[in-house]
Amino acid sequence: MIHIATCLTHCHSLLPGALQLKTKVAFDVYTPIRKVYALSSATVLNKRTMVSIYANGYSRIPIFEERPSQGDTPDRTGMVGVLMTRQLIVVDWDHERELHTLSLGKVPCVSPRIDLVSLTNIFQTGGSHIAFVCAQPNIANRALDNDLAIPVEAGCMGIVTLEGKSNRG
Repeated sequence: MIHIATCLTHCHSLLPGALQLKTKVAFDVYTPIRKVYALSSATVLNKRTMVSIYANGYSRIPIFEERPSQGDTPDRTGMVGVLMTRQLIVVDWDHERELHTLSLGKVPCVSPRIDLVSLTNIFQTGGSHIAFVCAQPNIANRALDNDLAIPVEAGCMGIVTLEGKSNRG
C-alpha cells in the first residue's frame, strides 16, 4: 500500500526540479570554452600527455583543431569531436601517436536558448552525454557532419553535459 503522505513528499521535492528543466536553458548551465579541459587534435599521445589526461579524470574530452589566434591563448572554438578516454587503453604511449589519428565521438551542437527538457531529449536519442553550445548550431552541425571543425561563424561558446558536472579545466 502506498502512503499518500510519502507520494506528496516525493512530488513536492520533484516538482521544482522538473519546472527548472523547462525554464532553464543551456546558457544557464553551460561551461564557457575558456574553462573547458580540451585538447588539440595535434596533441601527441606520449606518457606525459596520457598521465595528464587520466589525472584530470574526465571520461569525455572535447578535441579542437588549432587555428591562428590573437594573443597567447589558442583559439579552441574549432571543435571536431570528443575523445572517449577509454580508447586510450589500447594506445601505446611509446608510439607517440597524434590525437587526430584516433576515432572521435560525434557531438551534437545546440543553441544556448534550448531548454533543458529538449536538451535531455537530444542526449537520450543521440546517445551523447555532451553537446557543444553554439550561437549558430545549424552551421556547426553541418560542419561536423562533413568531418570539419566547427567554423568561427558558428560561434562555439562552450559545452553542456548530461551529468551536470561541467568539464572545467
